[in-house]
Amino acid sequence: MAFQTQGSDSSSVSDHIPVVQSSQKSWLSKITNNLSVGNKIKFGYAFALGVGIVGTTIGLILGDHYQQEALEQQQNAFKELNLLYRLQTSILQTRTHQQQLIPLVSNPKLYKEEYAHITNVHTPEIK
Repeated sequence: MAFQTQGSDSSSVSDHIPVVQSSQKSWLSKITNNLSVGNKIKFGYAFALGVGIVGTTIGLILGDHYQQEALEQQQNAFKELNLLYRLQTSILQTRTHQQQLIPLVSNPKLYKEEYAHITNVHTPEIK
């Protein structure tokens, strides 16, 4: 209390610290004062085991959640890749049929059949 002036009736902040600390520790000390050392050790182990179990459970739940998200993303990627392959195949088939149109110009009936095949089969797949 070297910082107090003479004649001041106020107490220093350091006088209140032990009171605050003792009130914070009181609930724990009330619980543990009546226990034997063996029981304190048992409760300590039980608490540590409980923390481990709760932590492991939360970790498993979070891991499962993230794994489900990853599986959904993987399935979406496979669907997109499948669509891309189908589009590529349809475009290649359409190009092949277009090249077959050139020799059929002299035969209008076959030309119309091939053209109808392109527009009715391959064009909707591409769209």
